[in-house]
Amino acid sequence: MSIYGERAVACHREGFNCSQAVVSSLCEEFGIDRVTALRFAGAFGSGIGHLTETCGAVTGAVMLIGMKYGKILPDDAQATPKSYEMAQRFFEEFRAQNDGKLTCKELLGADTNTPEGLAYVLDNELFSKLCPQYIRCGAEIAARMLRENPPEDAK
Repeated sequence: MSIYGERAVACHREGFNCSQAVVSSLCEEFGIDRVTALRFAGAFGSGIGHLTETCGAVTGAVMLIGMKYGKILPDDAQATPKSYEMAQRFFEEFRAQNDGKLTCKELLGADTNTPEGLAYVLDNELFSKLCPQYIRCGAEIAARMLRENPPEDAK
């Protein structure tokens, strides 16, 4: 386990969503203060705006990938493919560690956007039982990938 996974889980336990937890675990390494990171990740929890689609731990990691590899100059032809490549590598590894699943619906086994699905998740305490493992996984994969793969201009 890495310090980033533990930071992310601790942030989630404070009451922040999964995306906020992952982004906040590494944001300061990219010059982004925690408050700003928590704000811009705020609507990405519970599968982006509580739609139970792509898990917030995944979207948080993709935001971190964008912070490191995202295009900032209009004529930077290499940044976009690199950021997409890194995001796809992240998805592949996250799926490999989580039975091929990437969405909240799949990971939790229920659609929390429906009364029945939400009742199932709450009754079985799945937010506190399952989400921390996905948050830890997302933060740890992102931290490792971002440390192992410097941007081309840093080489």
